[in-house]
Amino acid sequence: SLSDLCRRGGFKGDGRHRAMIKRHIEILVSTQCKSKGAFKDKNRNGLILDTFRYIRQAAFAGECDENGNTVERNFVVFDDPVRLNLETKYIKQIDVAFMRRIGSSIGQLLYTKLSHLLHEAQKQGYDYVDVEYPWLAERMGIKVYGQVWEAKKQLKQAISELVREHYIKEPKWNGWTLRFQGNVRHEFGERLPRQERKTAARKAGNQLN
Repeated sequence: SLSDLCRRGGFKGDGRHRAMIKRHIEILVSTQCKSKGAFKDKNRNGLILDTFRYIRQAAFAGECDENGNTVERNFVVFDDPVRLNLETKYIKQIDVAFMRRIGSSIGQLLYTKLSHLLHEAQKQGYDYVDVEYPWLAERMGIKVYGQVWEAKKQLKQAISELVREHYIKEPKWNGWTLRFQGNVRHEFGERLPRQERKTAARKAGNQLN
């Protein structure tokens, strides 16, 4: 139910927040994603170069569908790339409460990207990750600047926010390359709980919660 979604998101299950959740679901239905390698298809173990929707269809109890029939219960239909990732239990650990503390949109994008990159690096035995700025900016969906000083200015606030929150240590620039290293918030707020969530997802079988 919409009330359950509100509670899972940390909101009150009242009318205002139910309407907010419904509105954002409707926005996702009409939002088209054009992925140039930023969206990973875990089922085929590759990066998607395609256009798709996050949610293909949604309906809400009490409303009428396109055929004029009354909808009995809420439901959403995910587009194939999203659905396949859910079915393969592709879990990406995101701290929603932490994201709310990040003031800039670029900071939020950088957080989600580093969450994955640091995790992949740690699986290979590294406590840091080296990233080329053009590659990072393109996959974050932000403008790719042609001068290093412009790139540093663009990412300055985002990096400062993550450093201030102890998610990463101050990164080092070497030309176009940035070296990121996780800090205590990443270690205890994300890396350790990630394994617990993946274990729980595997035990859940094919049931999506």
